[in-house]
Amino acid sequence: MAIVELESRDVRHVRPPRFNLSRIEAFWGLAFISPWILGFLLLTLGPMIATLIFTFTNINLIQDRPIRFVGLENYERLINDPRTWDALFVTLKFAAIALPVGLLLPFSIGLLLNSSLLRGSRYFQALFFMPFVIPFVAALFAWGGMLNAETGWINGLLSTIGIDGPDPGHDRAVGDRKRHHRQPRRPPERADRAV
Repeated sequence: MAIVELESRDVRHVRPPRFNLSRIEAFWGLAFISPWILGFLLLTLGPMIATLIFTFTNINLIQDRPIRFVGLENYERLINDPRTWDALFVTLKFAAIALPVGLLLPFSIGLLLNSSLLRGSRYFQALFFMPFVIPFVAALFAWGGMLNAETGWINGLLSTIGIDGPDPGHDRAVGDRKRHHRQPRRPPERADRAV
């Protein structure tokens, strides 16, 4: 086995290109996510920080006095208020009841619907999922009616400005074949057939 030693003067430092693919992808990734980041900073993180700062001041909804720093006075008043502990107890009681019921009841229904002991379980599954499916089917029919090629009001408005609107009932390729489809030729009738 031969060992090849490279001297440091023979190795050239290769600089990566200034605009390589990963930098371009990073730029476009930041460009597309920047509206979300901006919205998060202005509409979520900013108000959260402002609210935390306001807890150390005397601010209220009827601000009749100038805002001043009060330190931990608001927190002291919160801890000494008996309504705080009542509200906390009600919240914990609700969580202790709602969480097990919210987990165990759907799990039990799912096990029951998939059980081989239940007769007609497919019908119960269909009835169980109907409330989730019906709004989507209704929306499908509503949009289908609005975008109907002959009677839909959206396509009617689009046709007044010279645009052929979509026809959701037909695939584009199927629609093109229908428009340009020629009737099949009938064989000419023979004289001996005509009687």
